[in-house]
Amino acid sequence: MNNYIVHTSEGERSVSLSHCNCTFNTAMSLPCRHMFALRAMLEKPLFDENLCEKRWTLTYYRVASEASHVHFQRRLDLLGDFISQWKSAHEVTITEVVTDEESELENDKSDDEVICSSVDSENPSNHASDEQPGPSGFSSKEIPQNCDPCEDDEERTLGLTVPPLVKKRGRPKGHGLTTIGLPAKRARKELLRYKKPCSFSKLHVSEKEKVILSWFVDEKVAERALKHNDLIEEEDVECKPERLPDSVLDENVDIHLARKHFTTEA
Repeated sequence: MNNYIVHTSEGERSVSLSHCNCTFNTAMSLPCRHMFALRAMLEKPLFDENLCEKRWTLTYYRVASEASHVHFQRRLDLLGDFISQWKSAHEVTITEVVTDEESELENDKSDDEVICSSVDSENPSNHASDEQPGPSGFSSKEIPQNCDPCEDDEERTLGLTVPPLVKKRGRPKGHGLTTIGLPAKRARKELLRYKKPCSFSKLHVSEKEKVILSWFVDEKVAERALKHNDLIEEEDVECKPERLPDSVLDENVDIHLARKHFTTEA
């Protein structure tokens, strides 16, 4: 198959109709944009199931997901047995057991079963010699066919209680954040509005009064005057000129805004 050299932002890439040496195609085993561009230029169909690995196809996921509820639960239990045996350092073998016609007449629910057996990989010699050997030299133990997994499931689920549905109230916890955890644009603007330096002329009237009062009186006295409308007495005013900031002499400062908070003597 012909290979074409394509110049990309990552450098030169060797591209064919079914393969590309870029990082996306190598890591994901999926067709990349270079392959699509080449197929479109050569007037080849863009869709080709062979371009994807089997793990990306729907047929791969439908193997277990499209079974009925009973068979689906059995398959999940079988996968759970695999994981538990592997965690215990045991090897697992699968033996297919096919029931004959007579047993099918006696029990309508009997199907072709797959028996899962586990073997301890550390001590394989401890197993009984009369057991039937399975694939790869491992012995298999058959599960009795008269046990019904549906009855076991019903016994386990009879004692389960489900809590009542609780309605969600209020705004979600992360409403001020983006999907990756950064502050949202609106929240970021509100946060920067208080931290970003701002000129005195652009401040709100209440903020201007607070700044002016902080030059002449203590912070607690200014807070009482703004919140509780208490008049500031003469003894609370700073009278030493050297302690006053130079901002008092600025022509843009509206000193008259703070007069209503002082008594006549002050």
